Amino acid sequence: MDIRTTYLIMAVVFFAASLGVYYASKPQKDRELVLWCVGWIFVGLGFLLVALRGSIPYVVSLYFAHLFLGASYVLRTVSIKAELCSDKHSFHRALQFHGAFGLLYFIVYCALVLTEAPEHIRLMYVYLAHIVMFGELAWIGLRIRRELNIQGALLVAAMGLLMGIGCAIHVVMNVLWPENMTVFSSSADKLTFRMLLLVGFIFGNYGFVQIRLEKSWRKNQSVNEELSSAQTINQQLERVLREKNELLRSISLTTTAANGGVMMSALAHELSQPLNSMRLNVDYLKRHMQGTNEKNAAAQAISDVLIDTERLVEIVAKIRQMFQRNRQTFDRIDPNTLLEAALRELHDELIAAKVHVSTSLQRDLWIWGEPTQLTMLFINLLRNAKEALLDLPVDRHIGIGCTAEQGQVRLTITDNGRGVPQDRHASLFDLYTTSKESGLGVGLWICRMVAEHHRGFIQYSNAPGGGAQFTVSLPAL
Repeated sequence: MDIRTTYLIMAVVFFAASLGVYYASKPQKDRELVLWCVGWIFVGLGFLLVALRGSIPYVVSLYFAHLFLGASYVLRTVSIKAELCSDKHSFHRALQFHGAFGLLYFIVYCALVLTEAPEHIRLMYVYLAHIVMFGELAWIGLRIRRELNIQGALLVAAMGLLMGIGCAIHVVMNVLWPENMTVFSSSADKLTFRMLLLVGFIFGNYGFVQIRLEKSWRKNQSVNEELSSAQTINQQLERVLREKNELLRSISLTTTAANGGVMMSALAHELSQPLNSMRLNVDYLKRHMQGTNEKNAAAQAISDVLIDTERLVEIVAKIRQMFQRNRQTFDRIDPNTLLEAALRELHDELIAAKVHVSTSLQRDLWIWGEPTQLTMLFINLLRNAKEALLDLPVDRHIGIGCTAEQGQVRLTITDNGRGVPQDRHASLFDLYTTSKESGLGVGLWICRMVAEHHRGFIQYSNAPGGGAQFTVSLPAL
């Protein structure tokens, strides 16, 4: 078999094997897989152009063949080195470095062709450059094995070593018998080189696939550990909710602890919202992580749990202050900012309920108050408005207004629901009065307490177009 045919066979092997690796690893498809496979396809293209020398324009066979070989070095090296890159910046830096080296390889080869350097000189340069390339690949494989403890990296290192040895044999033969050194010369060292190249290629691809599978296994193991942790958190939250309900019932039924019952009812009402939000986040975490390798959504859900926990602690402190007026700390506040914060807090709930919200906010208004308590008031009113709209099949709407009138800042929240029956208007803000099956009758009572603690008041009226309208009046600054 002549050398030209050998080049053709190797080109076909590189094409077919690279496509096979791609489809075998497709379930774990990522950037590194694409770079690796395209890099070896470029090697096949380079070998194909060399084999067609004489049948295609000479310039294409020379220049484009080595352009593909230089590009293949960049892609396959970066695909492996990406395992050691901790972020996008380090990956891009590696891509720039190796891209510059691959471009330098191509430029020097073009210079040798343009200066009409003898073929054995050009081949000597090509083999020396590839010794450096394959040597670097072996070194990267050993680093991955040492730093990340991935077994497949040893096979990648073996690939670089075998291919580097094949190139080194060529260099020795080139030094001893330069007159016999041509692209299509037939000799034992050429056969040895091709055998080492093919064996190294098999080792490298097997190692690369093993790296992908091992990384996927580690990621699944990490997700399973997080799932187990999420299940533990969910169990703890369920226990807290049960204990909270039991405590509420026992204290509320004790007449000698009326004041404590009022405070605990307030705490239970307000704590139930962040606790339920935490539980929903954990439930989402469990559903999302089953059967997926994606961890970003899981990390976000855990982050939301932590934010809700912080909000829970803050709510406890602020409700305590409501019962200890001398410890309240008020600041100059923009009420529009608080309304917007409440809307952000309920954004997902309103979207899920298909509620349209419109706002008409007068700017440059200021009040004197405590942000957390007032935000809690607005969240309660907005959530009540949303729940009042759930019976409507379509066209659910909430309107929010903020104006200044006669030294007062008036904030209105209006819905187009069914409104409140006339016989309940007088007791609407009383403690333990509710029309909800699962309600505690605490939410609107807390809203009234917050308004009164801010030297203001809250009132209900039927909306002009039907529905409910709550107006909070607070002294303006």
